[in-house]
Amino acid sequence: MLDLFREVVRRIESGERDLIREINEFYLHNSPVHRYIGLELLDIRRGYAKFKFRYKREITRIGGMIHGGIIASVIDQVGGIASMTAHESPNQVTMELKINFLRPLTKDNEPYIAEAEVLRSGSRTIVTIVKIYDAENKISAVGLGTWFRLD
Repeated sequence: MLDLFREVVRRIESGERDLIREINEFYLHNSPVHRYIGLELLDIRRGYAKFKFRYKREITRIGGMIHGGIIASVIDQVGGIASMTAHESPNQVTMELKINFLRPLTKDNEPYIAEAEVLRSGSRTIVTIVKIYDAENKISAVGLGTWFRLD
């Protein structure tokens, strides 16, 4: 798995555009959470990932807003993927997530964009910021996460 992921990072750096389609298919078939939320990769490079997702009734709370737990899961998924590209390994776990919910995500302001950028990549920990935007490009949530390398 590690060699496969290093190959993915190499292909990201070479600018292969088919890679985005391949990564989307991989997560669609291998990550139930990713599939359930409906995350779609838009852009990826070393230390950066950008995904889109849409309103679905199954991921809302009473009142028709996207559930805060779903937003936390999106931040964890997208931040984790950006972190993986920074250190070329999928062998990591989330150590900490801090989230500020700023505006509700509703059917009226979709689609939503989740954008993650690695702030620091050390030998064992990676710190990433994730911002979720609505269709009007207003920030709806901001997450700061730390991931720990297992290898």
